[in-house]
Amino acid sequence: ILIAGITIGMMAFAPLGAIFPLMTYDHFGGDGYMASVVEAAFGVGMIAGSIVLMAWGGGKRLAGLIAVASLIVGVTTTACGFLAPTMFWAFVALCAVMALACSWFNGPLITLIQRNVPEEKTGRALGLAMAAMGLASPVGIAIGGVAAEAMGVAAFFVADGLVCIALGLTVYL
Repeated sequence: ILIAGITIGMMAFAPLGAIFPLMTYDHFGGDGYMASVVEAAFGVGMIAGSIVLMAWGGGKRLAGLIAVASLIVGVTTTACGFLAPTMFWAFVALCAVMALACSWFNGPLITLIQRNVPEEKTGRALGLAMAAMGLASPVGIAIGGVAAEAMGVAAFFVADGLVCIALGLTVYL
């Protein structure tokens, strides 16, 4: 169930990386420099989130951490879609927070598989998880690109964020 949830999460999240520049150019009227700032903020957020996860360990309920991470990603993504075109720096900050939570979404999965799958089946479970996530990204990007084109980039952020929120609530329950 968790691997299916992670796969859906990857499908929902994967298009955002490809659509960040479109949001910067189309919604905020930005340029290449501004798009680079967004990518840099995202990278810093991922590193910060990974450091926090390494230092803290994620607690005892790693599946719960994945659910909370999905909720944080969903809320920040949805908020990005509601930003006014003059609020570029708020977009940068939200992307950094989103990235911080993304590291908490992916990081605990391997530990959960190792803890809950018998040793003789761990390799198969890890292979399935990696294959599912590897397939989810291009499928998500393809669907997300078409959806963003059809509904508009800002509206796509709102819709995609709501999917992440729903996923987080489902995994938590």
